[in-house]
Amino acid sequence: MIMKFIADKNMILFSNEFTFTNHIEDVPNKSQFIAVALKEKIEMIKKKELDNLLIEGYKATRNEDNKINDDWERVTFDQ
Repeated sequence: MIMKFIADKNMILFSNEFTFTNHIEDVPNKSQFIAVALKEKIEMIKKKELDNLLIEGYKATRNEDNKINDDWERVTFDQ
């Protein structure tokens, strides 16, 4: 894959599509736009990592949770 880039003043934008550059040309404050986009991307990556850790944790404690639930059901139904 060939990476295309556009140099504008003090920044270089890498893009697989030139459509991105068409949209950013209309943005008055490109640096702020890029900073916000990067912040959102980093937050999305952190959220995905947290989701994966939560899934891993839930899977790791599944058997213990099922045993506790079974114990509570027996006690509840015995009364």
